[in-house]
Amino acid sequence: METYKSDVVTINAGIDAVFARLSHPGTFNDVLKSQVEEAAQNLPQDVLDNLKSVKFEDDSLVIESPMGPLKLGVVEAVEPTRIVYGAQRSPVAFNLEIDLEKSSDAQTQAVAAIKLDIPKLLVPMVGSKLREGARQFGNILAKLPY
Repeated sequence: METYKSDVVTINAGIDAVFARLSHPGTFNDVLKSQVEEAAQNLPQDVLDNLKSVKFEDDSLVIESPMGPLKLGVVEAVEPTRIVYGAQRSPVAFNLEIDLEKSSDAQTQAVAAIKLDIPKLLVPMVGSKLREGARQFGNILAKLPY
């Protein structure tokens, strides 16, 4: 199993609020939709395209990819410190793990990790992209509305 982690990011919200949103991703839909509509004129087209490629459902995320939709469902939730999304529709079994740590009443530290089983031969070809994907997901966590 290969693991690719993000940097530690700071989320400007308390750990309970962060956990509640991330363990029930459908709660992001209305908030994100209104914020994207308001900010659409100021966002680069590639950012808008990326936002449109992610769909939040009650207990899962669906990410459009060149291979088709990847569905990640909540498979583990340890309140308030850990949420694990597991691939439900994917050609490769993998998990997206989010570890949370309270830094103050109004701030939470988070680390995202992508864990997957891939043949060792493929690691040199895809490892840097997966590392970058984990880093970007960590940055997204810091910017989501909680």
